Amino acid sequence: MVTVVATDDAGAAGEAYAETVRVGPEPPQTAPELSNIAASSIGQCVTVSGNVVDKNLDLDTVEVSYSNGTVTAAVTGTDFTAEQCNLPGGTGSAQVTASDLTGLSASASVSFTVDAGATATLDAHIAAGRLDYTNYANCYLEYSTSPFRLDEYSAAAGQCQWRDDDASCVGPQLACSSGEGNGGDSGDSGGDNGSSNCTEASTYNYYHKTAGRAYSTGNPLAPDYFANGSGESMPGSTWGLNTLHSEDSSWYLGPCP
Repeated sequence: MVTVVATDDAGAAGEAYAETVRVGPEPPQTAPELSNIAASSIGQCVTVSGNVVDKNLDLDTVEVSYSNGTVTAAVTGTDFTAEQCNLPGGTGSAQVTASDLTGLSASASVSFTVDAGATATLDAHIAAGRLDYTNYANCYLEYSTSPFRLDEYSAAAGQCQWRDDDASCVGPQLACSSGEGNGGDSGDSGGDNGSSNCTEASTYNYYHKTAGRAYSTGNPLAPDYFANGSGESMPGSTWGLNTLHSEDSSWYLGPCP
């Protein structure tokens, strides 16, 4: 491996650049070598980086597999880096696989922690959609009206669940929130998708109503909910979980087109 560093007349050195070169005959086919693998997290985004060297100079790809997808890393010289966002909170890991053009490969894993926590009172957690009334008694007995922290954990394919440190106070399984959705008290997990003029929000029917996106009629104990403007029926009564979208002053059932 050859490392090049440029230095100016004042002695200031630029960033080092490393490249693998071969001297002498080609060695036997050997899998790429991974080293110095590290992971850093900011919000719900994790960047995995490290070094990769292929003695045969036939490196093909470096891929990093996260819990929510695989990213092809950018490779510069012997350095590689890959970033993935919208990861659930808590401890996670990523698998790094370097492959060459002959099909030989090497793998390594790296662990990280994503801080996707939110601290609020029980009522505020419920209003934000992190908890519901199913587990209300357990949560209230433990925390009463004091603020407490919940973290978002993977629960199933595409689903996450908010829970405290010993899992005695847990919420329903929901679509995993984005980085911007954590820590707030709006109860919405959504944003601008599709058309730039379209806004969508995903939460329980009750909170759609309190936010002005829906209204209810019928039996107060089991009311029927409808989207404001369009009048579309929203299944599930009070604790039905639905996505609404709007491109004007009316709301419609479903995500942005």
